[in-house]
Amino acid sequence: KIKAQKAADLAADLEKKMPKANCFVAGTLLLLSSGTAIAIEDVEVGMIVPTSIKEEAEQMQRPLTEIDPDYYDAIDPDFWRQIDLEVVDRFGRVAKVSLLRPLPWLEHFDVHVDREMPLEVTESRINGEAIVTAIKPCPERARYGHSGNRAVISTMQSYAPDVWSLLLEGGQEPIGVTASHLSYRESSDEWVMARDIRPGDTMLSASGVAIKVLSMEPRGGVAPVWNLEVHRGHSYFVGDAAILVHNTCAEKLQRMKDKGQKMPRDIERFDGPHQGTMTEHVHFKDGTVLNRDGTISHKGRGKPAPSRKAQKFLESHGWSGEVKE
Repeated sequence: KIKAQKAADLAADLEKKMPKANCFVAGTLLLLSSGTAIAIEDVEVGMIVPTSIKEEAEQMQRPLTEIDPDYYDAIDPDFWRQIDLEVVDRFGRVAKVSLLRPLPWLEHFDVHVDREMPLEVTESRINGEAIVTAIKPCPERARYGHSGNRAVISTMQSYAPDVWSLLLEGGQEPIGVTASHLSYRESSDEWVMARDIRPGDTMLSASGVAIKVLSMEPRGGVAPVWNLEVHRGHSYFVGDAAILVHNTCAEKLQRMKDKGQKMPRDIERFDGPHQGTMTEHVHFKDGTVLNRDGTISHKGRGKPAPSRKAQKFLESHGWSGEVKE
């Protein structure tokens, strides 16, 4: 019994030290462009969802290359493919990911069925060597995305211990959301982490109506969770009140920095995946670079030594602040 308890304590400790997920629990409703809603676990790549036009405009200010899905305004199914992957986490649980990506992306990363490839999606706590289980034609429905209504280009299922219950005025069921997921708080006109939402705050709905927060409380235990990536808009609407949320990315943090949000002094800038690297990463002012999962990027520049404040900031936004050799 003592050994079993120690093993359980170790597993719980490891869970706490893993990067925070940015996801929702099963049953969370996702608004489709048709006006209907679907449970997040039933969403498939290629489905079209309403997104924030303002957020898309901001996303398009960053530099893009042909391997970046956002480089393309429209999705041509003949030029894109669906890639299904599986990765086993350190607890033996299988995380599943489906992607829509342009052919240059597949060519650049040499993607083939049954081949292992590094996969790091820290917002969904997915990190490791993934197996490509299938490469399929891109769903035809993906071509109908346009500004304000974009295709889902990634679905991700994983596990998280840090789920909170967000109850909104008029809502029938609370939204189960992880602590670090970004949501748009209408009352302060900013993106905030779920755990920073307070009763009395108002959130922005798809109809433009402000929805009052009644309560925000932590849940216990580990839960299976889901997240999405939306082409160009990187935002979508969830819950029976259809509030605006974000699928976080490095560029979001960089724009926050560009707009003057206070950050640790040793952080220089954030970058997304680009030619030569698949992962999001942060540059420090001493020239060192850290990937989102805590591994070292550009090792020739040395080992990063982020300040305690930088570590806490990165961890609070779903990144690993601990440097891994």
